[in-house]
Amino acid sequence: MFEGKRYSDYTSNAPKFFSELVIEPLLKFRVDKIDHGRSGIYILYENGLPVYVGRTRNLQSRFRAHVTQSHNSASFALK
Repeated sequence: MFEGKRYSDYTSNAPKFFSELVIEPLLKFRVDKIDHGRSGIYILYENGLPVYVGRTRNLQSRFRAHVTQSHNSASFALK
């Protein structure tokens, strides 16, 4: 996985990458308007507070998994 690099080579850049990530504008989306197979990082909010952050290779199917009434599909499926 690390192919010749040390774990610290990756983690030492985490603060820089996080700073870059938080300055990006948040995009609201509708699940029916997302291109199938589009990847990204997403945040689920409750009462204006972030309660879950995830990363996926397919935003459309992952979001649907979060709102499906099945405990097998996603963390927030039963919430």
